[in-house]
Amino acid sequence: MTTTLRLYMRAGWPDLDPSMAWSVLDGRGQVTARGDGPPAGWPRAERLELVLPAGRTLFSAVALPPGVRQLKDAALGFALEESLCNDPQHNLYAPAERPRQGRVMVAVTESAPVRLAVATLKKLGRLVDRILPEEALLPEAEEGQSVVALTEAGWLIGRDDTSVALIPDSDADVTRLLLRKAMPDSAIRILVCGQETAAAWHRLFPDREAVLGPAHDWRSASCGSAAFDFARGELSARRRWRQWRPALARAGGILAVLVAGTVLVDAGQAAWWGWRKASLQARLHEVTSQLAGKESVQSAPVLAGVRAVDRLRLAQGLPARDSMLTLTGALASVSGDGMQPRVIGYEAGRLTIRLAKLPPTVLSAWKARLQVRGVRMTSRSVSADETELTLVLES
Repeated sequence: MTTTLRLYMRAGWPDLDPSMAWSVLDGRGQVTARGDGPPAGWPRAERLELVLPAGRTLFSAVALPPGVRQLKDAALGFALEESLCNDPQHNLYAPAERPRQGRVMVAVTESAPVRLAVATLKKLGRLVDRILPEEALLPEAEEGQSVVALTEAGWLIGRDDTSVALIPDSDADVTRLLLRKAMPDSAIRILVCGQETAAAWHRLFPDREAVLGPAHDWRSASCGSAAFDFARGELSARRRWRQWRPALARAGGILAVLVAGTVLVDAGQAAWWGWRKASLQARLHEVTSQLAGKESVQSAPVLAGVRAVDRLRLAQGLPARDSMLTLTGALASVSGDGMQPRVIGYEAGRLTIRLAKLPPTVLSAWKARLQVRGVRMTSRSVSADETELTLVLES
């Protein structure tokens, strides 16, 4: 069952006093352990509740606009601005869960000490699930009833409209006057919490009847339906995210495995296609070498020339492979990468190529090397910057 650690926040914690009173509640709300000391001595529990001492919270009713069931904190601060003694932005607001007759009871407390406490607890590895005023732990008053409890801070009075008042326990006459003012209707039924409260009540009001109820103790008291909880927004523990985090982590691991598997499959496919491309290129190189000679396929211009010849022959209705391929390969082998043909023509075993103007010495060297391969080359100047070569196979 779920266990809850409840801490009673003293004034000045953690700067002035590092200790807090605490209690541990089991799943049935029964106190299983209690103590008072620094954080090192606090037991571990699945949930944590921080109790604000009585007197540090103001309770006031706010009228809701028609059709609205809940207001934001800024709107609550604006609505309560006249009854507050500080800037509304410096407070925390906790509305009751259920509005009544178009009005909602709102608990207000100063934000600075609460934020400091929550931040300190978070540094200690403690996430606060609920932040409750001690007044909210009073038994819920029924209609036409008031609940009275005597605490260290004074008299707590819970009304049937979920509001709570704190009356200091001082001089008997003053206390009696304040209690009467807090409960002016003599027809209201009084429920006193515990024998100690009942005895003190009868000393003040010996003629006013009261019903004895269970003793009030913040350590074991349960919240009423109003549930004024300040752990909202940035002060929320966000336990739901923490509960889902293991499942999300597992899902993330599975997704990472799937992504890694997909990447490996894609890499394998890319490698296979690369191997196929290299294999086909090697096969094409082998076939071209057999048709045009091994040396003629060592450079890129050779393949470009072969493809150009094939296109020309196919355009004229001739087979793609004949002596033109041999002539082109031979010329490419003697010219190297420097050959940049502008126009290529072929007809009846005669290959004609127009190139940029070349020096006579280069043409003579090409001619001599081609003659060794059984190719006769002639050249003529077509224009000032262009030379035409004619190649034929020697019979």
